[in-house]
Formats: sequence, C-alpha cells, structure tokens
Amino acid sequence: MLDLILNNSIVICPSSIKNNILLESSKSKTLKNIKFITIKDFINNYYGTYDINAIYYVMKKYKYSYDVTIKYLDNLFYSYEDLNYLYKDLLDNNYLIFNELFKREVSKKQLYLIGYSNIDKYVINDLEALNTKFLEVTSNEYKHQVYECITQSDELELVLQDIIKNHINELDKVFLVNVSNDYKVELKRLSKLYHININLNDKVSIYSSKYIQLFINNLKQTKDINKSLELIEDIDIKNKVIDILNKYTFDIDDISIDIIDNVLKHTYKDIDLLDNAINIINIEDINNPNNYYYILNFNQGIIPATYHDDDLISDDMKTKLNLNTSFDKVLNNKNNIIKILNNYPNIFITYKLKDNYNEYIKSPLIDELNLEVIKYNNNDYSFSNELNKLTLAKKLDDYYKFNIEDKSLYDLYTTYKDINYDSYDNKFNQVEYPLIKEYLKDKLTLSYSSINNYFHCAFKYYISNILKLDIYEETFNTLIGNLYHHCLSKMYEDNFDLQKEYNAFLSDKELTNKERFFINNLYSNLEYIIKTIKYQESKSKYNKTECEKNIKLNIDNDIDTIFLGFVDKIKIYEENDIKYVSIIDYKTGSVDTSLDNINHGFNLQLPVYIYLIKKSDSVAKISGFYFQELLHSLETEAKDVDKSLQDNLKLIGYTIDDESLIQNFDSTYDHSEVIKGMALTQKGFAHYTKLFNEDNINTIVELVNKHINEVISAIKLGEFNINPKRINDKLIGCQYCKFKDICYKKEEDVVTLQDTKTSDILGGEE
Repeated sequence: MLDLILNNSIVICPSSIKNNILLESSKSKTLKNIKFITIKDFINNYYGTYDINAIYYVMKKYKYSYDVTIKYLDNLFYSYEDLNYLYKDLLDNNYLIFNELFKREVSKKQLYLIGYSNIDKYVINDLEALNTKFLEVTSNEYKHQVYECITQSDELELVLQDIIKNHINELDKVFLVNVSNDYKVELKRLSKLYHININLNDKVSIYSSKYIQLFINNLKQTKDINKSLELIEDIDIKNKVIDILNKYTFDIDDISIDIIDNVLKHTYKDIDLLDNAINIINIEDINNPNNYYYILNFNQGIIPATYHDDDLISDDMKTKLNLNTSFDKVLNNKNNIIKILNNYPNIFITYKLKDNYNEYIKSPLIDELNLEVIKYNNNDYSFSNELNKLTLAKKLDDYYKFNIEDKSLYDLYTTYKDINYDSYDNKFNQVEYPLIKEYLKDKLTLSYSSINNYFHCAFKYYISNILKLDIYEETFNTLIGNLYHHCLSKMYEDNFDLQKEYNAFLSDKELTNKERFFINNLYSNLEYIIKTIKYQESKSKYNKTECEKNIKLNIDNDIDTIFLGFVDKIKIYEENDIKYVSIIDYKTGSVDTSLDNINHGFNLQLPVYIYLIKKSDSVAKISGFYFQELLHSLETEAKDVDKSLQDNLKLIGYTIDDESLIQNFDSTYDHSEVIKGMALTQKGFAHYTKLFNEDNINTIVELVNKHINEVISAIKLGEFNINPKRINDKLIGCQYCKFKDICYKKEEDVVTLQDTKTSDILGGEE
C-alpha cells in the first residue's frame, strides 16, 4: 500500500489502516511525509463544525433538551432547510468553526481515501473534485466455509476450540469480529474455563459510580463545582470530570448541569488490556491478511446490518441533499462485507440458530456468495475438564428433569464420576488484606449505610460496598424522597419559593402520567409540611439551622479511612459559650425509631450522626435527636384532621433530661406541640417520654466507635462471610437485600442474636 502513496500527501483512513501503513514504512525503512486523518477529521475541517459551548447556547435560547440539541447540531452542515435558522443564529454568534487553512491545504496536496465504505455522496463528490485517489486492497476471490451452530454457546465453544488448536501461541494476531454485548457474558465465562485471554473491551460508564451520583446530586442542590468535586474520592474519575468541565465556559445553572449530567453518562472508565490476548473488533476493521478473523453472529438482520428511515432527515430529503439513504447504507455495508470476505484469507465464519431467548436464520449473504455450510456438532471434550464437568451437570439436569438422554452422557459420566452433582458450597473464601488494600487503592470510605450493610450481613457489605455491585437506581419512591429533601433544605434560604424549587427539581425527570398526577397532588402536602415545621420552630430558641450537613471524619488507620455522614437538619442554640445541637432526620417512609439492638450494630442512623457531631465539634452538646416522618396516610375517622396531621409531623426521638434545656428547644414541652410523647405530669415527665443524659450520649459514641473499628478490622481480615442476622425469629439480615438470590444461604449461616432493649444498653427505664 505504501508504494501507491506519494510523498507529501494526505491519507484519509481509519487508525487501523494508518498503523498498518506505518508498520510497512518501518519494515521497508521507507520514510514519507504523510499526514493521516480520519474521515470525521476531514468532514469537520472541510465543512465546519460547532463550538462545544453551542450546546449550552441552543438549550438556553430555544429550550431544547440535550438530546434534541445534539441531534440538531450534528445535522447542521447538510444545508437542511429546517435547520437554516439555527445555522444562521450560531454563525452570527460565532459558535461555528471553519478551517480555511485546511481547505487550502487539501486543495494543494494529493489526497488518498482508504478503508471507508459508507461515506455520504456529497462528500464523495467533493473528494473527487479534489482529485482524491480511492485506494482499495487488491481484489481476490477467497472462498470461506461457514459453520452452523445450534446455540450461541456452541458457536463460542467452536471458535475458542479452533483458536486453541491452531493459534494458541499467536493470540495477538487473533480477532473476534461482530461480538455484540449479548455474547460477552458467555464469552467471559468460557474464556476462564478454557484459560484463554480475551480483551472484551467492556466499557463501563463512570456515571454508575456512587461518587458521580454524589457529585451530580450535590451540584444540583448547591451549584458549587468545587464542593461537589470534593465528594469524588476516586482520583481517576475526578480527573475525567475535571477534563470535561475544562472544555466548557458556561456558568453553573440547571442547563449546564443537564449538559454535564448527559456527558458523564457517556464517559467511560479506562480499560486495562491484557497482553497476549484475543481482541474484539468491528467487521470494517478487518485490514491485515496476516491476521486471523473469527466472524460470529453471521445471521440475517445482523450481517449485513439493517438501517431504517428514522433519522432527523428523512430518506426523501437525504436524496435531495445528496446524503446516503437507509437503503444506500444497507447496500454499502453489504458490498463492503463482500469485499472483505473476498480479499482476506484467514476468515472463520459462524452463525447460530438460537440463543436463550430467540431463534435466528443464517445471513442471506451465505447463499448469495455460495458459501459452503458445515453443521457443527460439539463432541470434542479434550479442551477443558472444568467445562466438561459443567456440561455433564447440564446433561444430568436434562436426564433427571426431562428424561432426555444425550449420546455423550455416558462417556462424560464414566469419566467424571464425582462432580458433587446437586450439591453446593456457598462459603465465602477469605480475601487477603493486601489484595483488598490494593483493590481499594489504599482508600476506605465508610458511612452509616455501609456499616449497616455489614451488621446485617458481612457478605452483603462485600457485594455492595467492596465490589460495588449495588448500582444506584432512582425509583419513584426515592424520587419523592429526594424531592422532599431538596425543597426542605431550601426552605431557610432568603426569597425561598417552593413552587420554583419544586418545579426545578422535577424539570429533567421523566414521569408517567400516573406519576405526574401523584407528584402534582403531593405539592399541597409539602406546602403543609413546611408550614407546620415553621410553626414548630416558632416555639424554639434554636435560631440557627444547618441543612444537609456533610460531615467527613478521618480515622487513624494504616489504610486512608474516611467516615462520611449527611445530616438532613441540625438546629443550633448557643448560650454561655455552649453550643446546643438537635439532630433531625427526615423520613418519607416508615422508620424504626428505637435504639434497641444498637449494641449489635442496628438502628445506628441517629447514633452515627451523634458520633460524627461529637467527634467533629468538641464544643457541641447534644440536646436531642429525632426522626421526622413526612408522609402519612390520612386518618379518615379523625375528628380534627388538622390536629391529626400536625401530630403525625411531631419529632420522634430522644430529648435531653434537663427541663431548662428542653424549654429552650420546645416552649410547649409540658404538652408538646413539637415532640411526640413529650409531656409533664404532677410527678414529672410522663413515663412514655423518651429522655437521655450525657452518660447515654457517651455510651452511644463509644458503641458507634467500637462498631466502626469492628468493620475496619473485619475488612483487614477479609471476613465477608454469609452471616445474615436473626432477632426474635425475624431474619432482618435478608430483609430488602438485593443479593439474597445469589448467596444461597443455609440455616447454619444464620446468626441468631439476643433482642436487646434500649434500657439494657443505655441504662435507666425504657
């Protein structure tokens, strides 16, 4: 190919062909002045592109969504009449970028186009006008066999077996082609069983990281970039976010946050590639006759690919604009595949008849090219003992459950007599601390929710907080909770406008009609809650409020350990150089308000907040800690509905046992309108009033500190056994657990604990 290219020229080609030409140049020791660009580079520089900040401008001015804006901008340079207004607007405001220097350069140099099959006609016409030479690989007429496989698993086993037999010592020259995502799970499983390295190129969006969720949520609430970035503790993810932010010049508002949110969804973690491994490529990347290509999934509708007339610009309009129609794309794709099959010798083709969900038929190209079809029958068991044992187990399942006797069942059964069929060992194998430390990158972050997971079940903590498989998903219930928390955190700001905050929070949420109806009806409820909270606080001297207080505590350890807490509301009253603090946590669902079993690590939410405040603020004196339940069913038989609603919004929790201090927080404490169960009798406080003293606080702080150190020690020892806890015949360790279907717990795994009441833990009466 190199000898066909003149010196001082421009080659338009994919990066794979560029690498081949450079390799050819190196081997032949031929030095030529060649500039390589992709077809996208050519189009953007020759026709123009848009400034990245045009996205913000269009969204702000025209009120378009992010997706619509991107679609319009990507179609801006086709002379499409419906977008002329936008083109002119962006041109007038200097949001379009044109490279006149590039246009002059390509008009003077020899251009070559290599390796592209689906370029729009108007681009081809302009390339021809520039005297571009269209180079192609020398035409051959190779004929390939095609293997018909019954299942997707058979297809992958055939391919891997052939690679092991013929190319095990040159895996860097082996490529799997046309591997869709539905193949990758099985491919990953089989690669381990066959002990063969494959780079699956699994792209994982950083958006699934809890740090990105914290960053986005905090940014929406505070509009503070720097404080939001502080929440991202993973340095690699943090650097990616900073790189994205540096590209933009906009101020932080709801529109720019929407842009950042969408860009982060398509920002991926770096992939570590294995050496001496099989790689995965697209079919158009086949370009080296010395490599070995295994084309999978050679089925109708997949090869050649299908395209539909569903773009922003219709096929009829594309014809007028000299763009490729959906039919043109199908034809180009088909012709390109035929060229590839004809020109490259080392191609191995397979297709399947079914997978776990669907049935398939072979690609029509097989008959059109008159390719020989060989029906594959998997009867070679010489590659993997582990896989053979699993295969035997499946065949035994078929035999015992469906009376299906496979031909190979007897041979497998006599070879592998003891496979522990119909038995399992669910025990967790201990992980060494150095490995965990390396995996965590010397950083451990704990919170109430993480230690709560650990004390419910250590294996649940491992899956959720070490492997981080508990991906955050916003359900409708969590959306309501987040909506209420957002609005209540803003209610203390000057010029607070509930309607504005309510609508702003919901502006980017996709809701069904049923959900939107329910949300709209909740507005009056939230309005009433805020009115009631303001009334309650009018009875208090606590005149300072901190909302959504983020507390970070560094814990001395040989691994960098941070304990995080996020307190909904802290009410503060200062007197005689003493800072009195009451903690309030909002709940939109039901909650256990007792401190029972905190010695076992349960019901720790408010105790954790007490611990964080006492450890982070030496002068703070806790005067109360409460939950406030925000959503309740209306008591239809209540004589006084308004009083019933106000009673439901009273604070539920514990109050300092000092009457003068209580009066500062709640002037109505004798028959409290603020705290549930708070009342005075002739003999003192009512027996159901929940009180605590300073010794109780010290006990709580010591208990929380003990529990935190217990979790840290367990992590160091790699103790993540399946041990769900049971109290009073209630298996609380498995309640609401997303992973209970994969641990296969046995009765012997369950840990039964003694039910311990608050009075037993803290002392005094219940």
